[in-house]
Amino acid sequence: MPPGRVQHPRMTISGRPPVTDRSGALPLRSVTHPSGRRMARARPRWPALALVLLCVVIALLGIGLVMVLSASIGLRTQAPWRSFAQQLTFAGIGSIALLVGAYADYGRLRRMAVPLLVATGLALAIVLTPVGRTVNGGRRWLDVGPVRIQPSELAKLALTVVVAALLSARAHRLHEPRLSTRPVVLATLAIGVLIVSEPDMGTTLIVVAIVTVMLIASGIPSARLWRMAGALAGLVVVFGLLESYRRDRLLTFLHPNRDVSGIGYHLHQSLVGLGSGNFLGVGIGNGRAKLGYLPNASTDFIMSVIGEELGLIGTLLVIGLFVAFGVIGYRIARHAADDFGYLLAVGVTTGVLVQAFFNIGAVCGVLPITGVPLPLISAGGSSLIMLLGSVGILLSIARRGFVADRPSELVSELDESAVGRAVTIGVQHHPSNPVTGPTRSRPARSSVPAATRRPRSDAVRRRRQEVER
Repeated sequence: MPPGRVQHPRMTISGRPPVTDRSGALPLRSVTHPSGRRMARARPRWPALALVLLCVVIALLGIGLVMVLSASIGLRTQAPWRSFAQQLTFAGIGSIALLVGAYADYGRLRRMAVPLLVATGLALAIVLTPVGRTVNGGRRWLDVGPVRIQPSELAKLALTVVVAALLSARAHRLHEPRLSTRPVVLATLAIGVLIVSEPDMGTTLIVVAIVTVMLIASGIPSARLWRMAGALAGLVVVFGLLESYRRDRLLTFLHPNRDVSGIGYHLHQSLVGLGSGNFLGVGIGNGRAKLGYLPNASTDFIMSVIGEELGLIGTLLVIGLFVAFGVIGYRIARHAADDFGYLLAVGVTTGVLVQAFFNIGAVCGVLPITGVPLPLISAGGSSLIMLLGSVGILLSIARRGFVADRPSELVSELDESAVGRAVTIGVQHHPSNPVTGPTRSRPARSSVPAATRRPRSDAVRRRRQEVER
């Protein structure tokens, strides 16, 4: 650590210096010279990663709209264009949620964490009453006027926000289970029991996977994580064997050809559809599996329709888009401006990847059938709107995370040039300031001499020359 700098008293999870204002929510707006002359101005902008992520989401959304229209041809309950119009409406509402989330300050979610979790818990409890709507044997929906919502989709985002807020606020006390892992486990169990009682084992597994990855990312001791993983695995096995239909799905997974006309019918038709596509597919709209053979062709098994009509090329394209989403999402988490944004980005990205993994694995026979839709592609209102809203939060983290690097670099240059201390709007950025000093073990940018560091742009070079004069 360079002389004159002190270790930040608050241990951070992401390892990045806190570049926010006193509230911990907004990045620094500008840096000024001690004389009062403004040196730089930083505003939240759209970095390249955020734009690439937006393109990936648009591609997945476009593929989903086309395949929902194609898969709806075999539906006998309604016309294909009606299903397409509904999905297009949900995509429009979700796009508004994405834009609102992208331009809003994600730090405000920290204050809404507990009320959001309580409201979600109440909604999940109401679903289990006679007020809840039962569809295909599962009581998972609530009818609010003409709109039907699924509270378990909101529960995934609410629990992600709560865990991120709790672990980031107690980052310096992660070694104390009473203040770190125990509240997280209790909140997860409460939400998980309500969801699995609907019953919805697939969403429960996704929630558990999200929380587990967030605990790993926060730096919880590995021994404690192994004990928690063992306990959770035992609970999953117990709940998986309690209901007869879950036992049937497990037997079908272990012996897929045992009863192709009974409990193995879904998986058998899914594999037939995937195998019929060959390399290039039979063409959009020309598939046969959706014509009364493949159940839930536009929701749970839409990947089978993609494999049949677009072939191996289309299947690999969809998988590649989800891989790109994961890579970009985790890179955004690394560049987050604070611990809350870091953990929130990890949770949102993990939720999309785990849900896609469960769906594709079930369609291919690699995993038991869990009944979860394919993110951003399968037909459905609550799932699509919540996913697009979560992507908006991820974009907000990216915009405020990448812009946070710019004023901190300039402050380091001012400090190395012996100008004195730089005064920022709302907070004084100084090496000895416990609010904006360096964190943990990551070396500060000022550890590299200013003379040997290459300026990033002509504007930075001119400002450095002005300071040196």
